[in-house]
Amino acid sequence: MSGFQSHDWLAVPGGRPTRFLIPLAQLALATALSANQIIVNDQSDTVHSPGCATTGLGTCTLHDAILFANDHQGPDTILFAIPGPGIHRIQPRSVLPPLTDEAGVFIDGFSQPGASPNTATEGSNAVWTIVLDAGVDLALPGLSLQSSSNTVRGLSISNFFPAIEISAGSDNAVHGNRVSTIYVRGSARRVAIGNSQPGDRNLIGPAIGGVGILISGPGVGEVTVAGNIVGAPSAGYSGNYRGIVIASNSDHNLIGGPDPGAGNVVSGNTTNGIEVIAGAVNNVIQGNLVGTDPSGTTAVPNQNGIWIDASSNTIGGVTPGEGNVISGNTTWGIYVRGSDNVITGNLIGVDKTGTHPLGNAQSLYFGGGGIAIIGPGSRNRIGGPSPQEANVIAFNGNAVLGGGGIAVGTSVSDTAMNNSILGNSIHDNFGLGIDLGLDGVTFNQPCGSASGPNLLQNYPEVQSVSVGRGAVVIVGRLDSRPSENYSLEFFANRRCSPLGNGEGELFLGRATVTTSRDCTGAFQAELPVSLPPGAVVTATATDSNGNTSEFSACRFGTQLYTVQPCRLVDTRASDSPFGGPALIAGADRSFPVTDSCGIPETAKSVAYNVAVVSPTGPGFFTLYPGGTKRPLFSTINYSVGQIRANNGITALGESGAISVFCGQGSGQADVVIDVVGYFQ
Repeated sequence: MSGFQSHDWLAVPGGRPTRFLIPLAQLALATALSANQIIVNDQSDTVHSPGCATTGLGTCTLHDAILFANDHQGPDTILFAIPGPGIHRIQPRSVLPPLTDEAGVFIDGFSQPGASPNTATEGSNAVWTIVLDAGVDLALPGLSLQSSSNTVRGLSISNFFPAIEISAGSDNAVHGNRVSTIYVRGSARRVAIGNSQPGDRNLIGPAIGGVGILISGPGVGEVTVAGNIVGAPSAGYSGNYRGIVIASNSDHNLIGGPDPGAGNVVSGNTTNGIEVIAGAVNNVIQGNLVGTDPSGTTAVPNQNGIWIDASSNTIGGVTPGEGNVISGNTTWGIYVRGSDNVITGNLIGVDKTGTHPLGNAQSLYFGGGGIAIIGPGSRNRIGGPSPQEANVIAFNGNAVLGGGGIAVGTSVSDTAMNNSILGNSIHDNFGLGIDLGLDGVTFNQPCGSASGPNLLQNYPEVQSVSVGRGAVVIVGRLDSRPSENYSLEFFANRRCSPLGNGEGELFLGRATVTTSRDCTGAFQAELPVSLPPGAVVTATATDSNGNTSEFSACRFGTQLYTVQPCRLVDTRASDSPFGGPALIAGADRSFPVTDSCGIPETAKSVAYNVAVVSPTGPGFFTLYPGGTKRPLFSTINYSVGQIRANNGITALGESGAISVFCGQGSGQADVVIDVVGYFQ
């Protein structure tokens, strides 16, 4: 019989699966009870043929029941009623026959009197009374599934390697068991290992020197691993050597899921909690606790939380429940050597609530941090353009060995390239928030001429931050490769990193800048947000290929001081420092600001309303700090003869002046500037 109502992979960009529908265990059991039943009432390994092995009746061992089910046409159910209380240990004298009937078999260990499935929301209170035990470590499977529509439920299987092997068929399910290892390989498809229902939670481990769950093979895919505890010593186990491994080009597997209860606890494993390696593609890891106890608040470390040495996989997601908690691990939360992987919506270094520190790399004997991307890893994305894609990456690294939020490359010669880091909340890490080359602050090189991880992309220079009138105005420049477009991101932080260059706790917004042929690009970003009192601002730059820089140096915001609106400039008036003549096409003119209209010498920038009057041709004005290079943006655009107005904030040059450029093809235009406030 089938353990599935349906299976449905929902397509997302790149062909990644997002969800696998799994049935309620109760429905599977109800379906099973309508099939032919064999009652196991003898815990020995005798084969009764003729007898139960051929009739399904009388004195039946598990060996008998499987032989009968394989030969019987149609679905079968194997139930248990072994006389006597307590645990009943079945120790096969030879390997049990594999399940081979395509109609399917439902094996239900919880049918044994005294056994009961888990009812706890966290951990497990299940009682297993049917124990399949080899007695000594045996490198053969305890149960082998080589057909479709089988369900194994309510068994404890030990000293086999693997405990359960699924090597063929489809729509097989493993629910509510306590086993050391589960291997899915060969040509098996659409396998459910656990699901979101507490009664179907498997406890998996210890696989000392082995893998708790192995999904491997180019014919293997659409495996869902949900709601299980894999390795966590807090569940009564010592950990596995590796928790869950997806390998050998297996595809479209889902580890966890967005539904309540679908996430796995993958903790306490000796090396990696979850591995995706050897060409495995289009796999999704969602909603799991990786490196914590089942409450998500206490560290139960793996060495590394998630290790990705493959491409086109997704860690997390953009809707509630899809993000993982990846915290408390000994070295790295996530370690990536593959390409085109997406990491979004996760909590990395904090507990399940997102409010308490639970950093990765807290051991004083190991380095590490939140996320590492190592060459040849390329085109990976951490976060993204929408707020739902942001990761929280905080409290990672340690005071002795350092480590920080995100490392791209472990040296300046690393080949990790085109890795974008966008819109995340990165704060309170011991090392840098973003570290290119894992060597501390990588200072900007002229024209962005360096090579190395993410091309050692230069970070922006934030020159001023002005706050007021419901907006934050950030002025600065980027020195980088010439004649290229760059995306800038701006962040607020409660404090500046002791290392000088900051982190990025609160995302403020984005802007773009284009560098000139001489490698410089000035920017003025007006963001419709507020800046927390005492906050500092940092920025990153990302080129068109996705290479993101480290964070810039911190810049404190300045407060707006309002003045009675005052006309500073009117070129329609007689010639003077603040009057005529009109602005000439293609030229600029500077106007002193400080000590006029109540603007003090201590002012750093000025807030104003600007108007164009009687232009003789179409064009634009650009207002910028006096005595500096004119940036490539416009403050106000206009048509011939048009009167237009706009407001803005511009930093003051060293002489306390602003410059106005008239971007017309020919002719002239008058400008009127009314000052309304200043920043200092």
